[in-house]
Amino acid sequence: MGISRDKAHKRRATGGKHKRIRMKRKFEMGRQPANTKIGEKKITRIRVRGGNFKFRALRLDHGSYSWAGESVSRKTRILKVVYNSTNNELVRTNTLVKGSIIQIDSTPFKAWYLQYYNIDLSNKKEIAAAVDKKLAAKELKEEKPGKKGAAEKQTSKKEAEKPKKEEKGKKPAEKTEGAGKQEKTKKPEKKPEEKPEKKPEKKSEPAKKPESGEKKTPASKEISTSAKSAKTEKGKQPSKPLTDEEKRKNLSKSQNRKFNFRNSKRILEPGLADQFKTGRLYAKITSRPGQSGRCDGYILESDELAFYLKKINLKKRK
Repeated sequence: MGISRDKAHKRRATGGKHKRIRMKRKFEMGRQPANTKIGEKKITRIRVRGGNFKFRALRLDHGSYSWAGESVSRKTRILKVVYNSTNNELVRTNTLVKGSIIQIDSTPFKAWYLQYYNIDLSNKKEIAAAVDKKLAAKELKEEKPGKKGAAEKQTSKKEAEKPKKEEKGKKPAEKTEGAGKQEKTKKPEKKPEEKPEKKPEKKSEPAKKPESGEKKTPASKEISTSAKSAKTEKGKQPSKPLTDEEKRKNLSKSQNRKFNFRNSKRILEPGLADQFKTGRLYAKITSRPGQSGRCDGYILESDELAFYLKKINLKKRK
């Protein structure tokens, strides 16, 4: 008995059986599943109805994934299958199916982020500075809401402001007392000190007479010889090439202006920032590897990422 994908052999939604009207047809025929695994790329071509072709992927290790928040897509390496809502066996055997959650390599996206925003997502300090503070603050408020803490902060601010106001009032009074005296004493002291310092600078040493047998050399020739000696010294000690970090810091004004404008509109979620530290991103497969021979998808973000992380953590506990 062959595999069929018709509805006649299935039960109704109520549980009743369908009556058999006819025998099986070729257009109702089904085939064995692809069961695409993670490994070196291997795709077979199958001729189907109407002279068309399907590309059955047996093994895949790369795919094109898009980062919707930044409108960027890059070809990355597939590392692992993490979650599948239909069957846990697909997770255990690392089979690639549409809708499954996988982990991908983050290096191509790090390289793009560095080139576009001048922020290195492999450095933990730069990640902490790059995280959107508004989103991080929202998450903290949701985790620890409390009215008492806010009221205490307001009272502490008011108490801290009171002594500052008193100090501000005292400072100008202190300045007025000794301001006039200091100015009067300083002005006469500066004038005699400056004059004797300038006079010896103006004095020029007497030119040395050339000894007998030595020829006079003009000033232009002396300058040319000094320039040649400087060139030779430079040739002996070549300047060291700048490192990548030094190049990133020593930017021109136009480059700084460009990066500042881009960073003003940038948003990096705390959830994604934590993943960039590990070097692995969670993504969802949207293509059908058994039909198209490709394993493409998109990176999980915001609410969708939080939803699947809960699901993954629940399975780990079990």
